[in-house]
Amino acid sequence: MGTFSGITESDHINALEVYRDWFQRELANLGDEPDEDDFVWQKLILRWATPNDQWPTDDDEDSAMELAKVIDPIIGQSGLGEINGFEHGAGQIDVLIFGKATDSDVDQIYELLAPAFREFECPAGSRIIRVYNERNDEVESDIVTENATS
Repeated sequence: MGTFSGITESDHINALEVYRDWFQRELANLGDEPDEDDFVWQKLILRWATPNDQWPTDDDEDSAMELAKVIDPIIGQSGLGEINGFEHGAGQIDVLIFGKATDSDVDQIYELLAPAFREFECPAGSRIIRVYNERNDEVESDIVTENATS
């Protein structure tokens, strides 16, 4: 029996079997309802604006990532949510904040993250969007003006 990258063939076969067992368990759980402590609802969108509805540049992406690096430890330590990812589109990059399946903490998450967003040098048009899933509503605030970036 040979080795590949220091792993024997039998170790490789065993690892594949463990992975397949894990994958089947995860696949079986896909139909389960989310746990009440899972971060499944969008709570906030931190929108990084780009001028004239242009597609984000590499610099925009780097800056939005830096904003996320500032926000991540704040939301993570609170236990109220997490950064779930980014969405790119013409005129914006959205940093997506997810939390538990309730609207009762949206304002608390906003109050927690808004000061860091305000201190960050976001371009004009950037904003925070609070997402209220139960009432199917969004509230935009903290809109950055031209004067705020100079």
